Amino acid sequence: MAASENSYYIEEEDRFSGILVLGPLPAGAAPGALITIGGEMGLNANEERALVNPATVLESAPVPGRIPPPLYMTIRDLSGSAFNAYTPGVTDHQALSNVGILVAVIGHASSVGEFEFMVSDGSQVGPIRVISQGVSLGDLADGDMVILKGIASLELAEGVRKPILRIYSADGLTNLH
Repeated sequence: MAASENSYYIEEEDRFSGILVLGPLPAGAAPGALITIGGEMGLNANEERALVNPATVLESAPVPGRIPPPLYMTIRDLSGSAFNAYTPGVTDHQALSNVGILVAVIGHASSVGEFEFMVSDGSQVGPIRVISQGVSLGDLADGDMVILKGIASLELAEGVRKPILRIYSADGLTNLH
C-alpha cells in the first residue's frame, strides 16, 4: 500500500494486480495491512483505472513481510499497454500492463527538481518522470545513477498517456552517485 493525501494504491499479495483507490486511507491501515475493498470502477484525470467511492474493511494490522517485493524491469516496460478497453495503458505501447504494481528500475537522473526528476536507463523509452510523494530527494543531482522502487503509474499530457513512477517511501530512492 502506498498512500498520499486523498488516494492510495493497493496490490494483491501475489503481485498479480494493483490499483489506485481514490479516497482516504482507512483508519489504522498502513503498508502491509490487509484490507477488503469495494467501490465503483472509474478513471482518474490521467486516465488511470481507479476504484472510486471506496468502501473498505481493515482485516488485519500491518505486517511488513506481507508487502510483495518489487518487480524489477526496464523503463521501456514501465506501466505497459492497455489491458482491455476499460484499463488504459501507455499510448502506443506493447508491454504487459503493470500500472498499480510495485516496481523497481535503475537509471540516471536528470532535470532534478524539488519533488520530481527524470530517469533514463538507455532503453527505447525515456526519460520518464519520477514523482516523489513526500520523499526527500536528498542530494540527488543530474547524472546520478539511482535505483528506484515505486508504483508504476500513468500521466496524461496532450492526449498521450505516458509512464511515470511514483515513489512513496525513503527506501524508494537509492542514490548510487
